[in-house]
Amino acid sequence: MKRYLYTLLAMASLFLSGCLRITEELFLEADGSGRYETRIDASKMLEMVEMAKNFLPDSLRNAPELSGSGLNDSLLGISSELDKIPGIYAVERQKQDGGVQTMSFRFRDVQALNRALRMRTVPASTGTSADSLNIYTFQKGRLVWNNPLPDAMGDLSGAMPADQGVSPDMLRNMVGDMTFTTILHLPGRITDHTNKKAKLGEDGKTITMVTDLFDRESLGARHNDIKYK
Repeated sequence: MKRYLYTLLAMASLFLSGCLRITEELFLEADGSGRYETRIDASKMLEMVEMAKNFLPDSLRNAPELSGSGLNDSLLGISSELDKIPGIYAVERQKQDGGVQTMSFRFRDVQALNRALRMRTVPASTGTSADSLNIYTFQKGRLVWNNPLPDAMGDLSGAMPADQGVSPDMLRNMVGDMTFTTILHLPGRITDHTNKKAKLGEDGKTITMVTDLFDRESLGARHNDIKYK
């Protein structure tokens, strides 16, 4: 099903751009507690899916995974069991018509935050098990962020029929804009960070990383060792 989905999205992208935008924000307090928010705008993706269903066989056209509700449920990638994780509370979820949804929660410490984020599917390409994945490591005055993403271009290329002769460059032009933005709000002014592609905010306490989901180099470069005071 995943291969068919990538294929139909690529076909439909010939007509629409701006396919998927994911934004996550971390608001970290000095004691390691804080709030996490994520927003997914898949409105164009859902439009493309509806358009591209015409290319699918009848046996797949009405599959639950390709319905609006099915895609909405899968995009957020975090289980409804989130509320039961120790240290996670004040969970809020909102779905809007047209493929936009938001989710937020508060966490008691970074360990609880990592437990919550482990409920997402761990990319196989990272070679990391869900039980050992730590996206965030926290020490007083220091936050280490490490969140590589899977190779979306490779998945999409593999899903396309080999005899169509579609090159990676052609696929990239077809798909358009698919981004994952991470915004980190620190409890002090940032004094140093290792990822020079990340941008500091005007307040000196915020740092932003925008990842093009079809830029293979950027997918593996989603890490930053941040110091603040």
